[in-house]
Amino acid sequence: MARVICDCLNSNARSTLPENIFNRLVQIRADLAFILMQRLVEAKSKEPEVKAVLPILWNTIRKCGSNFELSSTGNDLDYYRCLLKTLFLAMQPYIAPPQQAKPAASRDGVTSTPPKQSDRVNVSESCHIILEILGIVVAQGFRSLATRLHDHPERSSTTDFVLLTAILQTAIRIPEVDKLQSQVVIQFAENKTARYATTLFSWADQLAISRDPVYGELSILFLLELSSMPLMAEHLAVEGVLSQLSNANIVNRFRHPNGIGSFDENPRLYTIWTRGLLPLCLNLLDAVGAAIAGEIAAFLNQFPNQLARSADSFDSKRAPTPTDPTSGCQTLGAASEAHSLALISLILDNFRAAGASMGVVPTEISQLQWDRGQVKEDVEGWLQGRRLLRERIIPVTEREVELVRQEALDTRSGAENRLEEKVVTELAAALRCLGNANDQ
Repeated sequence: MARVICDCLNSNARSTLPENIFNRLVQIRADLAFILMQRLVEAKSKEPEVKAVLPILWNTIRKCGSNFELSSTGNDLDYYRCLLKTLFLAMQPYIAPPQQAKPAASRDGVTSTPPKQSDRVNVSESCHIILEILGIVVAQGFRSLATRLHDHPERSSTTDFVLLTAILQTAIRIPEVDKLQSQVVIQFAENKTARYATTLFSWADQLAISRDPVYGELSILFLLELSSMPLMAEHLAVEGVLSQLSNANIVNRFRHPNGIGSFDENPRLYTIWTRGLLPLCLNLLDAVGAAIAGEIAAFLNQFPNQLARSADSFDSKRAPTPTDPTSGCQTLGAASEAHSLALISLILDNFRAAGASMGVVPTEISQLQWDRGQVKEDVEGWLQGRRLLRERIIPVTEREVELVRQEALDTRSGAENRLEEKVVTELAAALRCLGNANDQ
């Protein structure tokens, strides 16, 4: 199959057929290459022949003469999108297995197995291609998509942003790419990618589709992927990413009297908070350290009602009623929110306690306006009363509905399904952070 894929791509790269015939034929070849690459990825094949697809595909993309700036409609855009989808798949064989992706001493104390020498060689030979992909497809592509969305929203598609974010996420999971972070930062800085992403976030309320701020989620998740690279996170901090985000109209919703929760009319806003803003704060703290701790605390404390709503959501005294059937119910999003806030609070406390030894003035790092003591007490109660917790967990997304149908991975967890297991894991992690904070 890999050989057929390469033949299709090579033929497209050097085809000299008339345009009316060429357009149809190259699309058929591209579609076939995409379908076959899907099969290989599903089979988790990492053979040399499969890895050889990437350089051939990249050569085809470079020669096709299309990109998101030049192709806004028609066959050219469909062809380019198909090539990028295949590119996303062709990068998968280069991702290290989980045991190799861990650092030498992982958080759980297990020492990972270093990659084989052959894997190192293959990855090293492809690093320059990955670097070009990040610069041309992702950095320039995101800029082009954001500009087109602003100027011609009717010609834009959310799936294009999803595709670029997926390619970015895959690229930075490839071993040795982290050694190229300085070059990656230069490429993204030259294209002002972070600025385009924060600007897109600020437009999200105006570009909402049926009142759904989907571009707010897409832009914050893109920024989150960028921040997973430490040097890029430092660049975002220097660019003042938090200040730019806090000025966006969409974040004013988190300042409303009751904040935003899992069961609100527009669940995407809560996703922006739990899966975007809070993890972004954690990545910035991890990369920049104490120097940004005060800014993180000030940023989050702008939303006291949101923090209060989070703390109150675990009050076990609340129960469903006919007028409020979700009162007292728990969600994976709320558990994840509690875990993130507990971890951020712990990190801020550690920096504040270290003081001058970390080069900071303790008084410049504000206390997080989140009732940790009450949350700790409530979470302990939920974990001790697992039966009630199980009854109160509600799936709020299609993915979570699917998790309810799946068995728990750890039979010792006592969970009846994968969703319950995930909720318990998040709450237990939050409790550990809260316990450590109270021990200081």
